[in-house]
Amino acid sequence: MNSPVFTAAALFLVFAITVNAQSTASSRPTGMPAANSKPALAPTAGQASLGAAKTAPIVNSLGMEFVAVPGTKIYMCRTVTRVKDFRSFAEATGYHQKGGMFVLKVKDGEPEEIEDHHATWDHPGFAQGENEPVVGVTWKTAQAFCAWMTTKEARKYRLPTDQEWSAAAGHGKYPWGDLWPPPKGAGNFADESLAKLAPGNDWVLVAKNYDDGAMRTSPVGSYPANALGLFDMAGNVWQWCEDPYKASMNSPDILEKNAELKDERNSRGLPYRVARGSSWSDVEEYALRTAHRLGVDEDTPGDLNGFRCVIAVGEMPLPK
Repeated sequence: MNSPVFTAAALFLVFAITVNAQSTASSRPTGMPAANSKPALAPTAGQASLGAAKTAPIVNSLGMEFVAVPGTKIYMCRTVTRVKDFRSFAEATGYHQKGGMFVLKVKDGEPEEIEDHHATWDHPGFAQGENEPVVGVTWKTAQAFCAWMTTKEARKYRLPTDQEWSAAAGHGKYPWGDLWPPPKGAGNFADESLAKLAPGNDWVLVAKNYDDGAMRTSPVGSYPANALGLFDMAGNVWQWCEDPYKASMNSPDILEKNAELKDERNSRGLPYRVARGSSWSDVEEYALRTAHRLGVDEDTPGDLNGFRCVIAVGEMPLPK
């Protein structure tokens, strides 16, 4: 392998067929809640006004911040779900991951995405801090987290729909704007830091000399938020959405660039689920576009995928 390029589409294709980073927890990013701040509960389902903004977000019992998304009836979490958020769920429910997950490792001097039967969300094969995105979570497990939060707080938590995610991401060609390549600090993509996993290999990077400072995942809030105050709408981890994946969600030119995106179902005939936002391993221009969708097996855990929650206004919560 002379030019290691670990694109999300290629890696997830491996997942569907075959179904020691340096990052540490950083100090609290600007705009994120202090560890000892008192959480303010979100409005109950059915509230008429969606008024929470990035300057005054709603904060739930885990310290997750939510802001209103114009044109929708949701509050979206400003960050993807963190390790510490998921740990609260796992400890409260007794959740224990089985079967392992796919992890990028260096084998014989070259990086390779392989199935690690011992890897789990809390031991994904590389070091993570509590404020980094949880990885190795399937679509179904993300749903279970949302159901737990719904019961816990008596307000409806769920994954965003594809349309809601688009509304939150904005109208730019890329989540950071319309210019390519991404400017310095735009997000966590395939970069000089990732290339340090296998020195000497001819890596293809998202841009020449681009270095976001993270080999793999990075603490949430490390890079600038978008206009709504949402972090990591590009890079870090792919984010599950509610919807089944349809090839027509992608533009014809994206489908031409990656024919694998024409596949809508796995080998068992079950529909893929939509994932948005790209990850720390992405390098292709089309994969970082705001409008790009990935179709992923809902039962596939990997070190590229995480999730982001929303609070839905007007949707009945599950009974306690």
